[in-house]
Amino acid sequence: MRRRHARAVQRFTASPRPARAGAAAAEAGDVALDAALTALGRAVSQVAHELRNGLWNLDLALRALDEALDEPARARAHLAEAVGAAARLRALAGNVLAIARGRRLAPDPVDFRVACREALDGVACFLRGAGIELTVRDDGRPAPGRGGAARVQQVLLNLVLNALEAMPTGGRLAIRLATRGGRFTLTVRDTGRGMDRATLARATEPFFTTRPNGTGLGLAIVQDTVTALGGDLELASRPGRGTRVRVTLPLSPTP
Repeated sequence: MRRRHARAVQRFTASPRPARAGAAAAEAGDVALDAALTALGRAVSQVAHELRNGLWNLDLALRALDEALDEPARARAHLAEAVGAAARLRALAGNVLAIARGRRLAPDPVDFRVACREALDGVACFLRGAGIELTVRDDGRPAPGRGGAARVQQVLLNLVLNALEAMPTGGRLAIRLATRGGRFTLTVRDTGRGMDRATLARATEPFFTTRPNGTGLGLAIVQDTVTALGGDLELASRPGRGTRVRVTLPLSPTP
């Protein structure tokens, strides 16, 4: 079993180093293998977390579609939500395959604002069903960037789902999209339970969670993705007062 794991991990690791003889080399190899397996386990957990979120969105959209079959307009809207959720799952699978094959993800062109609006269109229905009052402020300015729509939408969906979990009995979710000074800013503010200073300090730490069924991966994924896109992540929170998350991403130079 360990050898099979080693072969699997080898595909995710860097090029092999020159072989060394003796017990010291074997021990060093075991340490490296354990580290690689730990990294692989974290990657699998991260993918499973995103897959679960995507399947949840798809399930909610299909349930809403089933309830609206006698109302063509509503049915079409829910069908569009289901198609969008499926598209995000396909994008996630494509990213995983690209990583497994050792290819760097291409920084595809994207309009950050448009990508965020599309993601919000897909979650508005189930937010209403969860008793969440959603307000969106959008300056409407183009926000050309790099990174692909799926990665930007992944950031927003994680933030929305985190906010939803912080407001189990309902609340208000305010989202602002703004473009200024060569930067695009996404701000997500909720009226949930909030976090104390100790929790806030560890909020983006992988696998750290205060929820019994949490994975501790949502904000960690957001942090990793925002960093990969060359952006910044800012968190502010107070117990009983809610949380504000601000994502700032660089725009692509205009020709």
